[in-house]
Amino acid sequence: MDLDNFKLVNDLYGHAMGDKILVRFAELIKGMIRSTDLAGRIGGDEFIAFCQGVRDEKIIFDKASFLNHHLLLSAKNFMGEDMNIPLGTSIGAVFVPFDGTNFDSLTVKADKALYKVKHHGKHGCAFFGEENDPSAEHKSLSQTKIILSERNREAGALFVNFEKFKAIYQFAARQPNSTTQFLMMTLEADDDTCDKFLDVLIKILPRTDCVTQHGRDQFFALINGMLPEKISSLQQKISAAWKFAGSDVEIIFESGNIL
Repeated sequence: MDLDNFKLVNDLYGHAMGDKILVRFAELIKGMIRSTDLAGRIGGDEFIAFCQGVRDEKIIFDKASFLNHHLLLSAKNFMGEDMNIPLGTSIGAVFVPFDGTNFDSLTVKADKALYKVKHHGKHGCAFFGEENDPSAEHKSLSQTKIILSERNREAGALFVNFEKFKAIYQFAARQPNSTTQFLMMTLEADDDTCDKFLDVLIKILPRTDCVTQHGRDQFFALINGMLPEKISSLQQKISAAWKFAGSDVEIIFESGNIL
């Protein structure tokens, strides 16, 4: 984990403020991990964490969103609402033992994933993959399928970050006579409520659908193989599941074919 644009804090507000941001970032990291996890500062504005038993990329993306959101809130609290430094964090991640078991090599791979985030807008998270490693050997078909397949195959819709969602949307839109529907949902709610809604949405949709979160309170879904006249019944199903989960926050739906 690297702090994005941290040098500007030291340059504009002084090193005492920079230290304050580092301490707050460390507190946020400590608050987002469990007692069985490990975390530490490895120098400057670089931090590292080991989260045991995590197999779902969404969990790490959620942690990245948490850190970026609360770090910015804290920075504005420390330096004033007019603070306009694009402060945040970029995260590079690896799966153990899928990507290896040696600490040094895993750190190199995580750093390559981090480099990718730094050069694609910052304030996000990326996982190391075969495309990051130019020295990767040729793989057999079966090995390649293992690399490409999901690491976590739980029931429910596939959750991806917004950039991956865009690529899936563009690919689906290329298919002739596509019946994929695009569903947009907006909630006027706080972070905890939005997190709860995302969990409900992923569980209520089948594995053939794809979901992402855009900003804090907007959610997009690609509904595979559904005719337009059926989309209203799906919206009712989502609303009923949301109400059953104990929430009376209104969901604003918009939908249409991706073509």
